[in-house]
Amino acid sequence: MSKKINYSNFNNFEIVIIGLGYVGLTLSIFFASKKFKVLGVEKNRNVLQNLSKCKSHFYEPNLENLLKKTIDQGYFEFSNKIPVKKNKSRIYVIAVGTPIDKKGNVRNEMIKSVAKQLSNVLENDDLVMLRSTVTVGTSKNIIKPILDKANKKYYFAFCPERTMEGKAIDELSSLPQIVGGIDQESQQIASEFFLNFNEIIIKVSNLETAEMMKLVDNTYRDLNFAYANEIARLCNEINVDCHEVIKMGKIGYKRTNVSLPGPVGGPCLEKDTFILSESFKKYRVKPSLSLLARKNNQKMFDDVFKYLKTLITLKKTKLKIVVLGIAFKGSPSTNDIRGTTAIHIKKSISKNFENFIIYGYDDYVDKKDILLLGFKYLNKLNDCFKNSDIVIMHNNNTNFRNLNLEQLSNKMRKNSIIYNFWGNENYKNLVLKNNVKYISFGSHKVK
Repeated sequence: MSKKINYSNFNNFEIVIIGLGYVGLTLSIFFASKKFKVLGVEKNRNVLQNLSKCKSHFYEPNLENLLKKTIDQGYFEFSNKIPVKKNKSRIYVIAVGTPIDKKGNVRNEMIKSVAKQLSNVLENDDLVMLRSTVTVGTSKNIIKPILDKANKKYYFAFCPERTMEGKAIDELSSLPQIVGGIDQESQQIASEFFLNFNEIIIKVSNLETAEMMKLVDNTYRDLNFAYANEIARLCNEINVDCHEVIKMGKIGYKRTNVSLPGPVGGPCLEKDTFILSESFKKYRVKPSLSLLARKNNQKMFDDVFKYLKTLITLKKTKLKIVVLGIAFKGSPSTNDIRGTTAIHIKKSISKNFENFIIYGYDDYVDKKDILLLGFKYLNKLNDCFKNSDIVIMHNNNTNFRNLNLEQLSNKMRKNSIIYNFWGNENYKNLVLKNNVKYISFGSHKVK
């Protein structure tokens, strides 16, 4: 018979977080910074090599400072496997990736593999929490049957991660934590654990509700952005600035809260609509509005580059096209290229232009990652404008908000174009050199 564990006292258990990607590593360091003993498990050698030097393999504000501090203090350790021997009950957090394939189907190999590993080490009173984004029903129908092979009395909960890259450490404590359990006891224990970090715990009816909430949150954002991008495309045709329409329409009018337009990508929004859709295949229903929004957010670039092709003067020499901002977003700053829409820009350029060289520039993304995506690399902003035909402001990097475009345009070729996917009031009254045109998405007025 298992003994009753007091989960409110962190001395009674060890925390093992499996998967030290963005979700797993930020969570590990957050727990460790609160003086909880954490073991991170990761197979990727490069990640482990970086950790051995007290370095993170991605950029997140304050993460490396906390990483070094927690390692030095002995609260965070890491390994390439889950240790079998233990003296205390454990909390296991599964935080491995669930990417989608080319057909839009989620790949569960990694979470299945982790579940199999856990079934070999589970003991009575252990708590397992799944944090990866999954199709609805995955916790109960895929993970739990594998864990049950351990033949132990364990607790199981789905506790989704909802943090924003660039604010993860702060949001891990400030955001409410959703908790769905396989049973009431599992939910209660997981909730008591998170009360060590979060003031608000949202207990939901079951695992499926928690899984659904995670998918609905991201799909809603994708849908909201798609509507904003549709408004932008309409405004492009009638010489109206969509930023003025959206911003001014909100003033003192709380019933409208349309997002501003722009590229929509990233490791979550690029895939979560498809994961939601896959959840309902067996019921023969589709989230048609959500899928249409995702499709529209992906194809917006084709419309833009068809338009730019009508404006650019073709030359015998190759066009120099530069994409500013390669990460999937620019604010808050990140070096994450997962799901970056820079890839869609590159594809759209290839569809519409024949004789060109495309360059990439980013303040945070490593050269090797920019090259990996198929861009030529530039590391100086001045070089991005020098002899360029098209300069594209792809993400909303704050460093792109106050550029001296009048001066930089003097470096560009005659009759070239600066295209801004995010718009900017600072660039309203530009007087550019060399007959350079400034155009923003949602306001195809040539300046």
